Amino acid sequence: MASPTLRSFWLVFAAAVAVGAASARPQECRDLVPSMRGELVRRSAALEAKIAEALAAGRSEDDVREQLNAQVLLAYQLACLREDLQTDPFETRAPGDPTVRHVTVPVFYATNRRYKEGVALDAAFGDSEAETLLLGRAEVSIPTQREPGDLSVPSSWKFERSADPARHFVLRSLSPLAGRAAFEAAQRTQFPASGKKSLLLFVHGFRVTFEEAALRAAQLAHDLRFGGTVMFYSWPSTGTLLAYAHDAETVEGAETHFSALLDSVHSMGFDNVHLVAHSMGTRLVARVLKQKLEAQKPVPDIRELMLAAADINAGNFRAYLAPVLAQKVPPRITLYASSSDVALIASAGLHRLARVGDAKPAVFTYSPFETIDASAAAPVSRAYGHSYVFDSPSVLADMAVLIHQGLGARQRPRLRPVPGAAVPHWTLP
Repeated sequence: MASPTLRSFWLVFAAAVAVGAASARPQECRDLVPSMRGELVRRSAALEAKIAEALAAGRSEDDVREQLNAQVLLAYQLACLREDLQTDPFETRAPGDPTVRHVTVPVFYATNRRYKEGVALDAAFGDSEAETLLLGRAEVSIPTQREPGDLSVPSSWKFERSADPARHFVLRSLSPLAGRAAFEAAQRTQFPASGKKSLLLFVHGFRVTFEEAALRAAQLAHDLRFGGTVMFYSWPSTGTLLAYAHDAETVEGAETHFSALLDSVHSMGFDNVHLVAHSMGTRLVARVLKQKLEAQKPVPDIRELMLAAADINAGNFRAYLAPVLAQKVPPRITLYASSSDVALIASAGLHRLARVGDAKPAVFTYSPFETIDASAAAPVSRAYGHSYVFDSPSVLADMAVLIHQGLGARQRPRLRPVPGAAVPHWTLP
C-alpha cells in the first residue's frame, strides 16, 4: 500500500488532471519560488545517488521507502516550478465556468495519405497512399464541459446532424505546409518563451481515420496538460473494422515516411520527445527505430517511449526489436497491456501468435522495459477494451505523471508491483 505521502501526491495530481485547469496550487508547492529551483535540483540529485547506492548494496525498496517518498515529493515540487506548467497552455477554464464552452488546440500533422482538394475537412485525407510525406498544421476544438478521456462527436443515435463545439470535438482547420523547411519554421512558432522545446508525438493504430487521429492527438495533449508542441503521424488506415489485412500492409509501407519525419524532428533539436504509439502503430515506431539505430543514424532525443496496446508479435519483438531498443533508446520504454483488449485477443487468434499488448495468458515483460497491466482500467464495454490509453482517466493520469515528473514505475504511487514476478511489472487499478 502506498504511503500517506505517495497517496497525497497521487490524489493532488489526479485532481489537477480531472479539473483540467491550473487553479489552486497544492499544499506542497504553495511556498515555492523560482529561486529555490537550484537547491531542489541539488537535493534531488543527491537523494537519487543515495538511493542508487543503497539498492546497489543489496538493500530492498522497503529499506529506502522514506528516501523514495522524499524523491517523489522533490520531483513534484520541481514540476511546480516548471515555467510551462505555471499557466494553462490552452487557456482552459474549469468545467464550471460558463463563459468558456470550448478551447482550440493546435496540432501538427505528418502523413503519407493522399490529399484531396475541394472536399470537407474530414475527407481531405483518405486511405490512399501518397508518394511523399505531407506536412501541415491542424486546429481542433475541444469542449470544456467534459471528463478526461471523453471524446464526443455527433451521433446519429442522438439525432445530432452537425457538430456543436460546446459538446463535440471539431476538426476546425487544416493548413498544409509546403515542404520540410516550412513545417519546421511553423513549429518553432509554438515554442514557449522559456525556450524549452518539448514534443508530444502520437502515432495511431488500426482502424483510425485521419480526422480521428487529429482529434485523439489533441485530446491527449489536452488531458495530459502538455505545454509543448503536439504532433501526430497518420498512416493510411481505412478506419474500418474489416480492413485489418489492408492496414497491416499500409503500416509497413509507411516506414520510409515515418523515418523521414523522425529526421525532421531530430533536426529541430527538441529537448524532450514523448512518443506515444498505439495498437498497430507500435509496429511502425519499433521497426523504424530499430532500422535507424542499427544503421547508426541519428534519432530524436526520446525521453519517454510509450507503446500502448501493442499489436506486435511478442516472439519477434523479444527476439529482434526489444534488444536493439533496450540498448539504444534512452531513458525508458513503457508498455501498457490489458487482458480485456478484444482487438488484441482477436489479433492473437488471427495470427495464432501472442501479442505484446495482450496480458493473457501472461503479461509480456522484457528488462529494462516497464510493463503496466492496465486490465482493470480497460473494460470491454468501452471501445472493446482497446482504447484505454485515450479514454481511461487512470491511464491518462499515470501517463501524465510519467511525462511531467519523469518518474519510473517504481516511483509512480498508484502502480502496484506484481509480487514474485521474475521480471518486475505493475498493475494499474
